[in-house]
Amino acid sequence: MKNNKIAIVGAGPAGIAAALQLKRQGISPLLFEKNQIGGLLLNANRVDNYPGFPRGISGPALVSLLRKQLQVMSIAVTKAKVEELDFKKNEFRLASKDKEYSSRMVLLTSGTAAVIPEEFSAIPEWNKKVFSEIWSLRCKQNKKIAIIGAGDAAFDYALSLARKNEVIILNRSAHRKCSPGLWLETLKSSGISYLANVRISKVGLDKHRQVVIDYRQQLRDSVLEVDFLVAACGRRMQLDCLSKNLSRLRGQLEQSGLLYFAGDVANGSFRQVGIAVGDGIRAAMKMVKKLGESGI
Repeated sequence: MKNNKIAIVGAGPAGIAAALQLKRQGISPLLFEKNQIGGLLLNANRVDNYPGFPRGISGPALVSLLRKQLQVMSIAVTKAKVEELDFKKNEFRLASKDKEYSSRMVLLTSGTAAVIPEEFSAIPEWNKKVFSEIWSLRCKQNKKIAIIGAGDAAFDYALSLARKNEVIILNRSAHRKCSPGLWLETLKSSGISYLANVRISKVGLDKHRQVVIDYRQQLRDSVLEVDFLVAACGRRMQLDCLSKNLSRLRGQLEQSGLLYFAGDVANGSFRQVGIAVGDGIRAAMKMVKKLGESGI
């Protein structure tokens, strides 16, 4: 088992930025990604606040540029889910389903996982009819799609999917949490309907495999049938891979400069591609400095 100097878990904007910075410093990191390169950026309808794109850029288009940059820099991505990250005998152990890796230092850029409402958790068609991300739905046309949520993600997803589909946003409260700009764009879209104060009582599938949503709005019971349902109800930091032993040693390892966290997994609700990129570069620079000081 080869001992790598640095391993990065997650090839979203933070992980990619860190890998690029490390390669510039002559270090080839072991970069893991369990799904698609780009992370949540693959879902973004348009990124308006990333420097260098005065008219904005779609999330998938930006991911395509990041992927090309990895190729130009000859940075390989290991397609594997890190099931467990542990620390034993002065090194990190990264275990995937069928292989184990080791590393002197680790940067965790594993991002966030969707918070799944209780009423959706029992639906057997998860990732076939019910989703928490939309990158696999972009190819759909002439479908009816419901999105549960009230934040930027819900409205951004709606704008992306409404180009070729009918979209209904269901807000479980009276208050929108999205930015004013997203709300104005939503109002201009003929493909999006918005319902507030929606109390969902039941979600299931009918005999035709349609998603059936029973809900109450303004003291009136209603039923909505859609082809797909998207849950955009918040996210949590994705730290499931940390072993109990590493969780116990986390503070000590961070203080000693061996373990780092960057991007969404470290920033809570501040999920912006610019923040993630800056985080990744800063973490990489700290790691390079630590390597120089310790002579690893």
